[in-house]
Parts: sequence; structure tokens; C-alpha cells
Amino acid sequence: DTWDNMGWALDQLNIDVDDKDVKEGSFYINVSRTEDQGLWSRMFGDDAIKKSFQILVRQTSDNETEVYFNDISEENEQATIDFSHEFLGNIAKQF
Repeated sequence: DTWDNMGWALDQLNIDVDDKDVKEGSFYINVSRTEDQGLWSRMFGDDAIKKSFQILVRQTSDNETEVYFNDISEENEQATIDFSHEFLGNIAKQF
């Protein structure tokens, strides 16, 4: 199922899962993001900004699942939005 697949993908990318809630369909992750660097530098860089995010997995039908990337700080700055696109793209590449 999608929940298990998302957990597997996060594990493959060595993402620090701080907490997960099966009922809610959420993974709470911690990543480090640095400006103007690649995904891996953002996640593990020395000058990184540590941020917490929620990945919410919602099955909308038998054939469709929606995945939401929420900035827990609610800053929703453009750098975070750009990061979410790259981050979710890297998750998609795992499949």
C-alpha cells in the first residue's frame, strides 16, 4: 500500500522520520535545507537550516492517492516550496 511504499522511499533516501501516525497517514520528518545547493547538501550540509515537515498520505480512491508536503513552521517561503518539489521528485524516482 502507499503508506508502506512511502515509508520505504523515505528509508531509501535516509530521511530522518521523527514520528509517524498511521491513522492520520502522516510522516513527520526532519531535514536540513541550505540555500542554493542540491537536495543532499540541503539534507546534510554544514550550513543547513533544520526544518520539520509533515508528509500526509491520503488515499482518495482504489486507484489514486494524494501526497501533501506541509511546512510545520507554516512559513511556506518560496525556498521551502521549491524544496518540496525537488524532495517529492526524489521520492517519485524511488519507484
